[in-house]
Amino acid sequence: MSCIAGIINLDGAPVDRALLERMTSAMRHRAPDENGMRCAENVGLGHAMLRISPESADEHQPCTLDGQVWITADARIDGRAELVARLHSAGEPVRRDAPDVELILHAYRAFGESLLENIIGDFAFALWDDRGKALLCARDHMGVRPFYYAKTDRALIFASDIDAVLVHPAVSTRLDEDAVGDFLLLGQYQNAETTIYRDVRRLPAASRIRVNRDAFQVSEYWTFPPHDWLRYGQSSEYVEHFQQVFSLAVNDRLRANNIALELSGGMDSTAIAAVAATHAERTGGSLAAFTVTSKQLCAGDEEGHYSAVVASHLSIPIVLRELGEHRLFERFGSSELKTAEPSAIPHQAFSYDALAHTSRAGARVLLSGQGGDEVLGHSTAYLAHLMRRGRIGELSVEVLSHVRRTGSLKGMGVRSALVKSMGRQPQRVHAAGWRPAFPDWLDAGFVKRTRLKERWETIWERMAGGTEPEQRLREWALSQGFSSYEMFSLPMVARHPYFDLRLVSFLLSAPNFVKLDKKVLREAMHGKLPEAVRGRPKTPAVGDAVRAALTRNLVSTPVASSLSMVCDRYIQPDRYMRAFERYLGGEGAESTWSSVPIVAPVCLNYWLYQHTGRSTAENVEGDHGTQAKL
Repeated sequence: MSCIAGIINLDGAPVDRALLERMTSAMRHRAPDENGMRCAENVGLGHAMLRISPESADEHQPCTLDGQVWITADARIDGRAELVARLHSAGEPVRRDAPDVELILHAYRAFGESLLENIIGDFAFALWDDRGKALLCARDHMGVRPFYYAKTDRALIFASDIDAVLVHPAVSTRLDEDAVGDFLLLGQYQNAETTIYRDVRRLPAASRIRVNRDAFQVSEYWTFPPHDWLRYGQSSEYVEHFQQVFSLAVNDRLRANNIALELSGGMDSTAIAAVAATHAERTGGSLAAFTVTSKQLCAGDEEGHYSAVVASHLSIPIVLRELGEHRLFERFGSSELKTAEPSAIPHQAFSYDALAHTSRAGARVLLSGQGGDEVLGHSTAYLAHLMRRGRIGELSVEVLSHVRRTGSLKGMGVRSALVKSMGRQPQRVHAAGWRPAFPDWLDAGFVKRTRLKERWETIWERMAGGTEPEQRLREWALSQGFSSYEMFSLPMVARHPYFDLRLVSFLLSAPNFVKLDKKVLREAMHGKLPEAVRGRPKTPAVGDAVRAALTRNLVSTPVASSLSMVCDRYIQPDRYMRAFERYLGGEGAESTWSSVPIVAPVCLNYWLYQHTGRSTAENVEGDHGTQAKL
């Protein structure tokens, strides 16, 4: 995994090699092993190398097989053996141990742009075909690897990192006020293409960019296809199938010498640890785990205890890191915590220290347990489909099968299916405090300019209506969440086995009873995890660590003095401080979500200062006085 960069001058002007070198060098902290470039006429490709897998030892990028097609790629390809077999069948003489970037080039030679129908994994790449003077850029199906770009009248500029795109003098640093509003409300953006900058876009998951002499086009190359519902006669067959694809998902992400595990006490990350430990024992790889605990802030937190039980059982060294030993907003504004976009994580110093320690220990890959809840979520689509078509016999079989295996209708989705079969959208009753009121402390002019209240209503209506697993997996927040693992300039990449396309496809087609309370995962881990963990029920959050820290005044500087760059532009400070006091008094305690809009203004304020060092008045410039120019 590495970082990519590139420029294509649409007006035919030759690429400034020194400019491309500065763009590539801007990502050197993330990928320090080697920089490479290729400039030819109006096209330039750059690459910053982070060597991880054994086959990348002799890899150099940008890469070509024939001098005509060139590529710069941040890629880890899954199912390599199957892909190599298809390539051999297509007449491509590819080595089985070829670097992933060469597999992509061979796939392009064999299948043209249909290569995207033949590769899976985590990838972002830019491929220049000199024969047709055409550029193809693509991002993987789930959006794990980052790809940012800016399109001007004269050029397309792209990179793995926003800061590298901003090196180009034609790319403005004006802020996108819609993005600022989303950040203050949600800590993320509602649009999959949005970044904090108006000129810089995020290529959505499963999307590509085509550029040639006549056109520039962004399009989706894949979406979740209609799938056949998988039905086995025996429950054990689902478990066997799951074990197969889950092992593939984890093992394909273990091509590295040293692996770090983000371990909690729940099923998702511990199951990954169990498979990874078996693989490491067989191959001699090195594993180490770290766990975030918050027992000092939330007395009921037992994640550290259960994580330690699993680590001992699997003989994996573990480091427990206590959140309560750090203050909120600690070291904000320091160079080491500088991020390309604002982050609504008030414990950034804590996160940085954990990752930096892991990196210094030699790990360049972090395995996360993210995604278990999304991919193991139940679906009501099949039942609704049967009801709408009057296929009562099949429906009866499904219901009886579910009840026979679980003892109840729980997780079947019958109620939602009944509502959908009548052509209505399901309505979820909000618990008290689950849907907070629209914040009254946002600046009225800012809210009006961005239509923020209308967009707020839209998102909560969508949340209330419920979503199918496919929709949850394509939510705008998902791919943004991937980037939070790599927001610091550290030579480390995160890998997320639950978002493996093979595993996702299997679980989307499996019946609800298999996924209820993660049944298939628990049964697959029989004999591999301690029973105290394997049988541990999923429990709600034991407390809000952010609220606890603020209530105890565990902050590096007072909140009231950390708002200078957002006051009277984005927020009304007096109203915000009154809302802050109500928050400290317990308002919205029913949901940890309430902490996000409370800390977001402070996080944004520090980010703005870090990127400008100027007062708010100096920072205002643009259309109607509404755009901040950094």
